[in-house]
Amino acid sequence: MNVNEILGKRVALLVTGADENGNEESAVFTGIAEIREDRVVLLRSPGEPINLLPEWLERIRPVLDQESRTILLNSEFLIQLSIGNLPADADLSEYISTGLKWPAE
Repeated sequence: MNVNEILGKRVALLVTGADENGNEESAVFTGIAEIREDRVVLLRSPGEPINLLPEWLERIRPVLDQESRTILLNSEFLIQLSIGNLPADADLSEYISTGLKWPAE
């Protein structure tokens, strides 16, 4: 997808991972796509901007139906990501911090 198609539009990150019991759960984070310092970012309010990694951009898909748009907080586009827990001995310098906080239940 051409990145220019999402600029100025609401984009949802649908993030899926396992909780401490191994059960799958998902969270939706949204923002308006813009270019900042030659990077595509999602501007969030409230919240810090999210830098979209270049490899994520190929995952962008339009949200085609109203039911999905409602679930995805009125987003026009979607990026699905999977996450996992960090190993106990993880070197944090090898990971990219997104600044995202999993929503409280």
